[in-house]
Formats: sequence, structure tokens, C-alpha cells
Amino acid sequence: MKKIIEKKTGEKYASKTAMAKHEKKESKAEQMKEMKKASPMKMSVSKKTAYNIKEASNQKLSASARKHYAENAQAAMKNKKSPAQMRVTKKTTYDIKEASNQKLKPSARKHYAENAQAAMKNKKASAVKMKKC
Repeated sequence: MKKIIEKKTGEKYASKTAMAKHEKKESKAEQMKEMKKASPMKMSVSKKTAYNIKEASNQKLSASARKHYAENAQAAMKNKKSPAQMRVTKKTTYDIKEASNQKLKPSARKHYAENAQAAMKNKKASAVKMKKC
């Protein structure tokens, strides 16, 4: 019988039913942990871009200033063209966009910005590891 390899995580199973059975037994936390292990190479961002992401949720700034910071961060990430660096995930782009959404509560905007910052930090760390290899 042909072995089945799960595309996202690379796990190997004897059959499709064995894979489905295994996935049913896993908790959400285990599934998320596997996905993090299998996540593709991520890009690093400049300090300026990280600063723009941070300032996009700074409640002390005016709404227009926060919007400009978010736009600058998005533009900088779209302009990254190095083949050694992967593009920003849709989730991170969404987090950056929502960090300046004035229809949301300030606390929600703050959380979106924090999520984007965390994703960028992880990407930067991954890129450094890749360079060392």
C-alpha cells in the first residue's frame, strides 16, 4: 500500500483513513504546534518597518498618523523582493491593516498590532537562522 504524506506537516501515514483517524485524535493545540513546525521560511523586516507596525496602534497618535504608519508598513513589505526572503503571510498583512481600523476599539487595534509585531519578530529570527546554516 502506498504511504500518504500530509502536505502541510510532512507527516507520513499508512493510508488516508489512518491520517484522518490521527487528525481526529489531535487537539487544536497539537495541530497548531505541528503547523508552526511546518511553517515556511519567513522574511525579516527592517527596524523601520517594525517601528511603523508598532506606531500604527499607538493610541497617543492621531488617527491619520496611525493610518500612515500602517500604510508605510504595508508598502515596505510589498516592496521586499529578495528571493531569499519569503513574502508576508495574509494573516500578518490583515493584522497590520486592522491595527489602523478606526471602527475597532483601541484595545482590539492594539492586539492586531501586537500580533503583527510578533509575526515579524518570528520572521526575523527565522531569517537569521537560515543565514547561519
